[in-house]
Amino acid sequence: MIKRVFVLSLISLLLISTFVIAAGSSSGNAPSSTDQSSVCQSSGGTWKMVGCNSCSYKRAVMNGEQVVCSGMVTRGCDCGTNKCWNGQACEQLSEGISANPELTTCESKESLRDRIRCRIENPSVAYREAYQSVEEACRDDRYKERCEKLYKASSYCYNQESSVERKKCFLKESGININSGGVFRAAPTEAKRNYVVLLLYELQERIEEMQEAGSVTTDEATSLIAKIVEIKKMILAGEKRADIAIKMREFKEEYKSVIGGIE
Repeated sequence: MIKRVFVLSLISLLLISTFVIAAGSSSGNAPSSTDQSSVCQSSGGTWKMVGCNSCSYKRAVMNGEQVVCSGMVTRGCDCGTNKCWNGQACEQLSEGISANPELTTCESKESLRDRIRCRIENPSVAYREAYQSVEEACRDDRYKERCEKLYKASSYCYNQESSVERKKCFLKESGININSGGVFRAAPTEAKRNYVVLLLYELQERIEEMQEAGSVTTDEATSLIAKIVEIKKMILAGEKRADIAIKMREFKEEYKSVIGGIE
């Protein structure tokens, strides 16, 4: 019985993995990085997974303010020593300069969808806020610490150029072992759930890139990303597989209608 349950669990993981890979291939010629990546490089920075690197955070620290780095990471511009990324370019840090008082925030929005839409429409604001806020899927106190730890530990995986290498990295950081022959070893349920969460986060980023490239509308991206976040919350909370499967099917159908390419 235990062996059968594990096999079924593994099949479920492989199906979701295949789904995510298919989603990546359906995005056509959408760039793997946004225009901000080019601007970052032209400013002398490096586009990579970074954390607590925004101008607002760094200036607050320099001004002696009590700020907290959540440890959350996202794709952004590493401008190097004594510089920061303001959402549009690398700029020099100077003592005594405070953050922009006119900066708007998406965190004040009450609903998940409104916050997601706000971040899509205001990428510079979203980038700045990423370093002082908790990832949407991690905001439940029941698993907040575990969720943040997973994202932080796996952040470097998203810098892997090869899709295969990224998946291997996800498996490793999720706690799922593969032997030298490429065969999955038995893994606890939490490890398998972690793996699916990381796959879904990668898919979320691909949808964001497609929206930035104009392949999908803001409304479409908002709806799809909101559904992904809701599914990740269910997985992290340890909800029943049958309930998660229903949400996954709903998401898949919407994805097919918006983007297509999923068999």
